[in-house]
Amino acid sequence: RDASRTNKMMPGGPSPDDILNTCEMFKQKTTINPRDDAAFADWGFRLFQVAIMTDDQSKKADLLKDSILKCEKAVKLNSCAKGDDGAYAQHVIAHAWFFSFMLEKDDTAAEGHLSKLKRAVKLGMTVDSSNGEMEQLQGSLPTVYEQRKQTQEQLARLEGKSDDEQRAELTRMSLDMHQQALMAKRQEVAMSSGKQQKSNLVDMAGILLETSLLHTKRNEAISLLKEAVDAAKQASSDPDPELCLRGLFLQSLTCLALSYAELDRTAVATHKKASDEAFQKLVSHPQGAVASQELGGQRAQMSERFQGWKKQMLDPTDGGKPTGKAPDAAPAPTRTSASAPASGTGSAARAAPPAPAGPGGGADTAAKEEDVMGFVVLAGGLLLVGGLVWWFSRRKE
Repeated sequence: RDASRTNKMMPGGPSPDDILNTCEMFKQKTTINPRDDAAFADWGFRLFQVAIMTDDQSKKADLLKDSILKCEKAVKLNSCAKGDDGAYAQHVIAHAWFFSFMLEKDDTAAEGHLSKLKRAVKLGMTVDSSNGEMEQLQGSLPTVYEQRKQTQEQLARLEGKSDDEQRAELTRMSLDMHQQALMAKRQEVAMSSGKQQKSNLVDMAGILLETSLLHTKRNEAISLLKEAVDAAKQASSDPDPELCLRGLFLQSLTCLALSYAELDRTAVATHKKASDEAFQKLVSHPQGAVASQELGGQRAQMSERFQGWKKQMLDPTDGGKPTGKAPDAAPAPTRTSASAPASGTGSAARAAPPAPAGPGGGADTAAKEEDVMGFVVLAGGLLLVGGLVWWFSRRKE
């Protein structure tokens, strides 16, 4: 989830090598001033980002260890150390131990990671007890064994497969997880009322949007998107500024996605207009005005994602046969959706992070981006809503 705090992990953004190059700057800073806790915190956070983006499991484990070491140095200098990006070093440590525990195959070693994870979470809560991501991580501790078991089973399903097979498998697993999260969130909506129900509705809208983007069947995707629009509209009617703005932003995005999904020109124009109107309401809101440029950029990135998704969708005359291709993994909102266990599933609506989109591309880059997206989903979350929740929480701070 912390990885979603920047656009470093978003398709079209800096590559792992680019991010590692920035680590050299932090290395120089800490060499000049060994007591620069902020530089150590930034260094550790960047290493954590690269770890999440790395496919090689051995290298991923090494990067997570190095991230923890750098952040521990920051915490030793200042228990509340955080980098320029705003991520507390202690929080990065907790998330890094979470991933280390989930990905560790050896049960004995995993137990050691879990012990350190629990301690890191406890310390992280003392640094900032109101941090939503830490609260979620703390709340997930009773079920970590089951989460690890599922993660290991999912990773085993990828072993020995070609890149294309792995991407297809990741898409299937992602869709399964989103559908499970959607079922759980629908139950939460049904059992809640008032402001809590509105909060659940906006979370559900995010899950519906992300789930629709994993579909290649046009009618199924459109049905999910229309449900998402209704949920976002209900949430945007709440007087609470955060819920209202989150609802309006998701309403804008889901209507925009519908404009790409529909074939009828009139319907396309109608959804595009509704998307523009919802976004205009957002930027006209007293608290939304300050975010207009940032959220506008995120909306533009999502538009690119929707374009890539549209290319993978079935032609209505295709008889409903799947294309066999995984939807393009495109940018989640910049500085919004890693944070990335970003919103755990049930929980899956506050996921892990906004992640990188890079200026470049090519087939290899696209493949990497699909793998990154799949892994982030497996790790526990929705890029979109997680980042959006993070953005508003940062504004509160």
